[in-house]
Amino acid sequence: MVPSNSNYIFLLFVVSCILIRMLTMFPLAGVYRYYTRIQDARNFATELYEEGEFSTKAEFSTKAEQSEADSEILITIEAMGRFGNFLMETATLLLIGRQVNRPVHLLPQVGRKMLEFLDDLPLPMVDTRRHCVCGSDCRECICHTCIKWEKIKSSEFSNRTEIKSNHVLLKHYDTSRVTKNLDEMAKMFKSKLKRSVVSQVQNYLHHLNNSGTIQYVGVHVRRTDYIKFVKKRWQLTSPVDERFFKHCMDYFRKRFDRVKFFVTSDDLTWCEEKLSGQPDVYFPKLNLKRKNTPQQDFTLLSQMNHSIYDYGTFGYWTAALAGGITMVASNYSKKPEMHMEAIKQWNPKNWILVDIPTILKSP
Repeated sequence: MVPSNSNYIFLLFVVSCILIRMLTMFPLAGVYRYYTRIQDARNFATELYEEGEFSTKAEFSTKAEQSEADSEILITIEAMGRFGNFLMETATLLLIGRQVNRPVHLLPQVGRKMLEFLDDLPLPMVDTRRHCVCGSDCRECICHTCIKWEKIKSSEFSNRTEIKSNHVLLKHYDTSRVTKNLDEMAKMFKSKLKRSVVSQVQNYLHHLNNSGTIQYVGVHVRRTDYIKFVKKRWQLTSPVDERFFKHCMDYFRKRFDRVKFFVTSDDLTWCEEKLSGQPDVYFPKLNLKRKNTPQQDFTLLSQMNHSIYDYGTFGYWTAALAGGITMVASNYSKKPEMHMEAIKQWNPKNWILVDIPTILKSP
């Protein structure tokens, strides 16, 4: 039976209503961002597969070995944020895997970003030939093998007595667990930094110091989007401004005879306006015609003797990798900020919490 014109018109009307409803629920920009994110994951997985990036550990000679591998619990962790968060996620994953004695793997999209900073990864990546890698972004699986991951908060996983799936996606990194093991994790990550960038930084520092012992202090100033995030998430009450950084610099000047400060930031214009004027304050430029890359800033700060930072996981990790004395802003928000709570709980050696309300009251 051939449908009548009226049926076609009715069908078009129904389809139009559905499309309009979808666009109201998911704005075009959001749909496009979602599509490109999962498409990036798929393209990257395909590239890894075609280029043979995975070791032969993922290849099985018998069906029995394949079946045994499929029966194991595969644990990974969601990809949220930038490099500092990726280090948090990787450390959480590694520590949980060690505690429960299970194999853990990084999502490829995390491994790819980390390899921009590191020469090699501390954990293997999920084999995309056998496992889905869409992670928490996937609503309709687009991988070669569709797998729905069981999502468990990382803080709860080690206490779970029942795991329903062989594929576990941990949600949220465990700041307390990582901070408890901070020295160990920092040493591991520092040993894996790109050697080419470390050499570039060391050459830069060598040219600045030709006369005796100088204490290098890394200063990381996080502004732009993160201030808005702290206001919304933690109810920022006392914004960290130049008074905090100058207070910390004065501390190091009094403690050491010779000191140099190296300032990095996502807002260098603000830093040059507020923190310049002293001969021991530097705004390092490792490239002649362009600003430093995040990799260069991270590596530079990791090679310092001591650290000053306000907030964020980028500064947290550069301070941990550098060692020495760390001065970090504290008590700047109404709600307890999770990184500060972990630092207070485990009290890393030589970390000094600077009370921001007190600093702001000083003349």
